[in-house]
Amino acid sequence: MKSLIVLTFVAAMLGESCQTYTSANGGKYRQLNPAKDKTDLSAMDTGRFIRQRFDLSDFTNKVAFRNRKRIIVPVEGSDVRAMVNTNGRYYLYFWNPGCPATRSEIHKMDSIAQKGESVMIISLRSNYEVIDTILGKKHFSQYPWYTLEADRYTSKLVVRKIRFIKEACPTCYEQYKDDLAVADYLLLENGTTKPVMYNDSGGINIFNH
Repeated sequence: MKSLIVLTFVAAMLGESCQTYTSANGGKYRQLNPAKDKTDLSAMDTGRFIRQRFDLSDFTNKVAFRNRKRIIVPVEGSDVRAMVNTNGRYYLYFWNPGCPATRSEIHKMDSIAQKGESVMIISLRSNYEVIDTILGKKHFSQYPWYTLEADRYTSKLVVRKIRFIKEACPTCYEQYKDDLAVADYLLLENGTTKPVMYNDSGGINIFNH
């Protein structure tokens, strides 16, 4: 079975943090609002969470806790670049639960995971309590929580997403520039990385690439 890693970006539970636009040719696309992540990392509950560097073996071996604390892993673009030559096919899926249209995606990904595919989720926000609430009862709970954080990129969510993709895949940025703000996926396969953009027909069929 081909390996699938989905890196999902979790936004705030309250308020809308994305919008759907219609372009001149009638196509639709989603865009993050220029919101900021105001999470105070110093307020992290150290009795429940522990921050560690990215180690793919923690995902592979389903190591979600150390010393009974949930592992939090801030992910960088360089970590993704190092995955390019890993065997299998990987999808980096950007999920924003602030958009009602995207909330069903987490259920689809959970279903995929239960069928034996490898699914990793990365949060765009650093709100560990929210991540725990959303994913704690899903198949994903057996893995660490993965995040993108302001100290590496920026507090602005849409800029954070673009900078992460630019670092993970410089050629993607050269080709698509700020259009990467509406990318739903990065696809890593056969040593290549490419963005997959949102479309109004329900996204992509991840098993037919």
